[in-house]
Amino acid sequence: MKHNLKTILNDIKSFIMDENLKGRFIFTDINLKPISMDSLKYTIYSPSNNKMQQKSIIPQSTVVHFHFQLDKYAEQGEWKIEVEATNQDGTKEE
Repeated sequence: MKHNLKTILNDIKSFIMDENLKGRFIFTDINLKPISMDSLKYTIYSPSNNKMQQKSIIPQSTVVHFHFQLDKYAEQGEWKIEVEATNQDGTKEE
């Protein structure tokens, strides 16, 4: 099962350089009930499409927290986060 996740909820319109950004990933079924995943990989891309952070983790709950330290001279523009999560039964979410 593949999903193209396009919605990122964010209540902050801009960030300060050298700021430690925090966020979380929550996977849900079609009824918005949280589901757990066996593995998770995420990649953060800068506006010029450079990989700035890539991590693979084994989630301990249905909510996975992450943080990313913005550089003092971070690029301005639209940053992108790609997430891929899988289950042992072969279910894959992107």
